[in-house]
Amino acid sequence: MRAMRLIGMAGWLWGMGCGPLHEADYVGESLFTLEGQVRSTGEMEWVLGPASADLPITVGLFWARRGLPSIQQDVRVSTRFPAHYELELLLPPPEDALLDVAWAPKGPVAIGLPLLYLDEDGDGWLSEDEPLVGNAAGIHVLYAEAEGLVGSSYRPVPIHEGFQRVGAGDTACEVDGIPRGLSLVPNQIPTDLLVGPAFTQLIDIDCDGTSDEWDICPEGPELQEWCTFARYVGLKHSCLEECGYR
Repeated sequence: MRAMRLIGMAGWLWGMGCGPLHEADYVGESLFTLEGQVRSTGEMEWVLGPASADLPITVGLFWARRGLPSIQQDVRVSTRFPAHYELELLLPPPEDALLDVAWAPKGPVAIGLPLLYLDEDGDGWLSEDEPLVGNAAGIHVLYAEAEGLVGSSYRPVPIHEGFQRVGAGDTACEVDGIPRGLSLVPNQIPTDLLVGPAFTQLIDIDCDGTSDEWDICPEGPELQEWCTFARYVGLKHSCLEECGYR
């Protein structure tokens, strides 16, 4: 089986690439760090086959863009035994990943997603023929150009200038145009990456009813399996249109 992938990604990669899960060999000042464990949902072999332990799984960070494919950022990656990783951002998000949204009135924001994929050619970039195999279980990276207080029926969310981590309840939005359950992720919670068949619920950044700013959907023979899973768990996602239901 092949896992889900980013559609249209190959022509839109930015920078020089993110390193595979081994000690990186270049230097630079880190602006923000994600770290945690790479874990299996217990179904790793179901996704990757019996040789899953020997496959070149790599982590990358991808930014949503409106009307364009998601974009991969140049990062520095290192690991420690047994499966701890650190992903360091050396630059702010690219300009076209900055989005004006109603819930952040003091300046544009960017939303990034850590993803695991098989780097089968070893170049540190996700190619169209390389499958996604996991994600950060709903944790996203938020970059804001200005601090502010995002109002919500759940609770106000104070966002600061620069990088931070956020989560959301699902892809839907509240009546006041804010992603449902938007909240900051506490510093003591790691950004664990899960290998497995479950597809992440992506934040609907602009609250237009879909998360198509990510341009991420299953394709090929994986689509029907994903559709069955999404219907079973009640997943809300724009890709459900490909299943023939929403």
